[in-house]
Amino acid sequence: MKKIVIYILVVVLLIMTTLLFTINNTTEINGKEENEKITLKLNHFINEDLEKDNIINKNSIFIKLPSLKETSYKIYENEKELKVFIDYIRDNLKIDIDNKWKYLIHFYNENETVGMLEFIYTIKEIDTNKVIIFYFDEGFSNEVYYKCLDEVVNEENLLKRLKTFKDTHVQEKLNFKKDEKLVEERTKYIYYYNAKKLVYSYVVYVSQGELNATIIDNGSEYFIN
Repeated sequence: MKKIVIYILVVVLLIMTTLLFTINNTTEINGKEENEKITLKLNHFINEDLEKDNIINKNSIFIKLPSLKETSYKIYENEKELKVFIDYIRDNLKIDIDNKWKYLIHFYNENETVGMLEFIYTIKEIDTNKVIIFYFDEGFSNEVYYKCLDEVVNEENLLKRLKTFKDTHVQEKLNFKKDEKLVEERTKYIYYYNAKKLVYSYVVYVSQGELNATIIDNGSEYFIN
């Protein structure tokens, strides 16, 4: 009887040891899945022209330029000075510009007589290549270029893919040399309708030397599956 009890205790201990080993091993594996992220390497770039098959449309127009000031990219919020362009887009391109679009006004000369107005369609934090660009010179806009205006994509699915990518990837950081300083980091997500590709883009700008006169850029690009 005593031998039977000892035998049972040994079997029970073996089972418990096996269970504990399995639990610990599973925890380690799950820990790696949950905590370790895929590193996005610097100097990794997409060797592919994602715009090569894209069709760019052009219309000749005649729009008298309202008073415009240079801007960085900003979300459209019914700015009155852009009304003449918004009306043209609605009436001729059949697009209603709303707060899913952001815009940029840029002048090429100091007198602010030659420049462009660009509208870009966005999906939350994702930029797209659905774009409308007005060029102007000496008080008038005579040309408008546009592309991908009829293209659509499942935007909810796109945002889910982006979230998964951000949760599972981390960007490799640049190791600065003694005479280098960080100027700026830029991260962008771009969807190309014509290529049906979602792209991650990262750029880091570095100044070099005592006068900080030289700007060096580095970065990476990856497809988001």
